[in-house]
Amino acid sequence: MTSTDAATLASEVLDKAVPARPISSGGDHRSWWIGKHHVLRWTPDPSTSQRLQREIALRRWLPQHLHAPVPTAVADGTWHGHRWVLDERLPGHDLDEGPFTARTHTDLVQLLSDLAHCAVTDVTAMGVPTRSLPDLPQLLEAGLAAHRALGIERPLTPPATTDVSGHGGKHAPVLVHADVKSEHLLVDATGQLSGVLDWSDAAVGEVSLDVEGLVITVGAQKATQIAHQADIPATALKRGVLLARCHTAMRLDALLNRAEPSGPELLLRRQHDLAWN
Repeated sequence: MTSTDAATLASEVLDKAVPARPISSGGDHRSWWIGKHHVLRWTPDPSTSQRLQREIALRRWLPQHLHAPVPTAVADGTWHGHRWVLDERLPGHDLDEGPFTARTHTDLVQLLSDLAHCAVTDVTAMGVPTRSLPDLPQLLEAGLAAHRALGIERPLTPPATTDVSGHGGKHAPVLVHADVKSEHLLVDATGQLSGVLDWSDAAVGEVSLDVEGLVITVGAQKATQIAHQADIPATALKRGVLLARCHTAMRLDALLNRAEPSGPELLLRRQHDLAWN
């Protein structure tokens, strides 16, 4: 789908001529700003089409269970055999660009709490998959190796984790967004959470997966406070910090020492710093 195709499709749906401006293009999906008030997403292959169809169903269900807004679909369908969705554009700015206030903190506590109380049976019936934690002892070993390769000597064990075995302290699975990051969290001028975007990776798993995302978004200290106030079990909280510290080091090592394209260097450095602050 080209920008011209996107504009034509959206114009037909909205019954008026609207321009399309590319947002991003990648293996997961392609996105366009449609005028000032809408966003069009299209998936280029069958597997991501299925994920988008599942996401649309989940987003229709979520408003009854979350305080935070999620995108609302104006229309959806298929184009050349692959799924598309036209969403209303939510107001606000990426969390990196907006203020982090006491209201932001409170809203993120509420988000974690709301997700923990979503009925797992309901979302699995929609096809939301389960997601397991990585092998934690192996992850710890890889994280330590990455830190050594980066010339950083930092202990990843306490207070980062109390149980890296993965066998103790297991917790009931919950609905997790599983891709928490600044660009998926919108805030208004007061810091109020005005939208939670991109639910394509949503899964049923341990809440530590979302704690990890919070850590690389707002920092380990703030994320720990937020998770604690949301009544996240201490072991899951600490595992989330461990995930963030290991994964950020591994991605940075892959980019700097093996020339593997794991993300922009400035972003990776910032996320790694946040995992320790």
